[in-house]
Amino acid sequence: MWAADLYGYNSAQTLVEVLKRCGDDLTRESVMKQAASLNTTLPMLLRGVKLSMPPTDLRPMNKPGCSDLTASDGGCSAMWSM
Repeated sequence: MWAADLYGYNSAQTLVEVLKRCGDDLTRESVMKQAASLNTTLPMLLRGVKLSMPPTDLRPMNKPGCSDLTASDGGCSAMWSM
């Protein structure tokens, strides 16, 4: 599977999860509230990796330059919670 396909699939799954949590209240405020409190796993993420977005930073995976997920120098591996 191509990386772009995987990214698109995970993005769509994230949106589905946010919209499910909104229920019938599909206002911008509700969507942003649910996205800001997101803490979940997705089917295509590595086992044990959680997607979380704190209210102050709405980027779920935001470490710049993280192309190597096995970095042991405090780089990318520091952002994963397992």
